Formats: sequence, C-alpha cells, structure tokens
Amino acid sequence: EMILSLFESQVKRRMEIEKQVVVDDSKRSYLGVAAAFILSLIIIVGGLYVMITTHPWAGASLIGTQIAIIAGVYIHGTRSRGDERDHKSQQMQQLIRRGAPDDAAPPTPLDGEEED
Repeated sequence: EMILSLFESQVKRRMEIEKQVVVDDSKRSYLGVAAAFILSLIIIVGGLYVMITTHPWAGASLIGTQIAIIAGVYIHGTRSRGDERDHKSQQMQQLIRRGAPDDAAPPTPLDGEEED
C-alpha cells in the first residue's frame, strides 16, 4: 500500500511538472511572436523612413527583405505543422492496423520530436 501511494504521488508530481513546462513553453512562444512582430514593424517603418527621406533603394531593400523573411517563416511553419499532422496520422493508422485496444495509450513522440 505504501509503494502504491508513493507511486501515485510521483505520477501526480510529474504531471504537474509537465503541465507547467507546457504552459511556460506556450508563454515563451507567444512572447517570441510578439517580439518578432515588433521587430518587423520597426524595420518596415525604418525602411519607409529611409525610403522617403534619403535613399529610396536602401529603404525599399529593407522593406523587401523583411517581407521575404516573414513569408519564409510563414511557409516553413505551415509545412512543419503539415508534416507533423501527417506523421501523427500515420502513427494512428499503424495503431489501428495493429488492432490496438480502445484504451491503448496514444503514441509518444520519438526522440527529437516536440509535443504540442
């Protein structure tokens, strides 16, 4: 009985730690998006200022480069999410083909993969 109680408390603690890690990762992710947005906005406004006041080509290149970076990050993120969904779908199909029972645990991520 004592061992079972210790095991339950350890599992509960691990779940609390995992929940806190997920919350913290989410906060950091949102802060990163906000920082990237502000930095992009500053670069675009700076490019507009340079373009209007002194050097049109330099300002246009700042703005164009920033827009290209934003588009590249968006495309990369979209593809990564699509690949992740495909991978999870394949894992679920493999479980179904093996005839996994209804109460089977979901597949865990492989080494190097991130969870949602």
